[in-house]
Amino acid sequence: MDAAAKRDLHDAIWRSSGGFDLVLAPVLIALLGLWIDSAAGTRPVFMLAFLAFGTVGAVLKVYYDYQRGMTEAAEHVAAVREEAARLRAEAAELGARPVRDLTGEIDSMPLEGSESGTPRPTPSPCAWKVRRPPSRWRKTSLVEAH
Repeated sequence: MDAAAKRDLHDAIWRSSGGFDLVLAPVLIALLGLWIDSAAGTRPVFMLAFLAFGTVGAVLKVYYDYQRGMTEAAEHVAAVREEAARLRAEAAELGARPVRDLTGEIDSMPLEGSESGTPRPTPSPCAWKVRRPPSRWRKTSLVEAH
């Protein structure tokens, strides 16, 4: 198993841990309460108390894990947006401007008068791609086709 497959498996197990937390923690803690009840002679008291405690703890853990994941995702989106803004500013400094080629695809080309050795900035991944059908395609009705 290569490193990417191991990482994907680890990530999948980590994402699915919330279900295990919600089920296993309360059950195991309730079993501990049942054992204490049988040793102390107080049948359902500790089991019910530990079950409630385990359930609340598991729900809080899943909630805080979710909040942490959302915060990390928001930070990642902000970093990607900052990088995109930096790249746009860098392209503008090089004298690039968005243009449309014959297919309607947006591309970045250097302005006239800029140095010929400047690299062409890569087009934005958000660029619109318009595909026009070939001229040989035309609308025909079923009557014309026969």
